[in-house]
Amino acid sequence: MKTANLLQNAERIEKELRAVSGPTRDKLEREFLSILAQLRQSGARISAHLRSVEHALEEDATERQFDNMPV
Repeated sequence: MKTANLLQNAERIEKELRAVSGPTRDKLEREFLSILAQLRQSGARISAHLRSVEHALEEDATERQFDNMPV
């Protein structure tokens, strides 16, 4: 897939992520992160906004790992 298409898909998914939850959100998150990985491999420039979304998703995933841990 071309870089422009990947960027458009990442931006579309980022908007969709705001409106969904549960398994649908998990699927979109994986797709979003995969697209950013493809962009990095191709050497494309990723906007600061998309990088910040990626960072937020990764932080959320890390926090979810500890949600059910006893204190």
